Amino acid sequence: MEVGFVRRAFRDVESIVKRHLELEWFNAIEYKFVKGMLWRLYDIKGMKMESKVVLWKINVRLERGVAKEFKELPMRSELDWIDQHED
Repeated sequence: MEVGFVRRAFRDVESIVKRHLELEWFNAIEYKFVKGMLWRLYDIKGMKMESKVVLWKINVRLERGVAKEFKELPMRSELDWIDQHED
């Protein structure tokens, strides 16, 4: 039950990732953030296949473009960055 602007936002993220990879601006922190964000977005139930394809393309571009030494995956508890509260 998504609208076109969600898919447009995913495409914008894809173009940002592409641009940053071309400039070699990705390191471990950016990789970890984008990878965690993609995992959370994949978990959304009822997402249309077109949106999942865009997320998959972002993931493929990220995996191919980031050097191996920067590929540090976030721990599952770190994926809850949206739900964390500052005290």
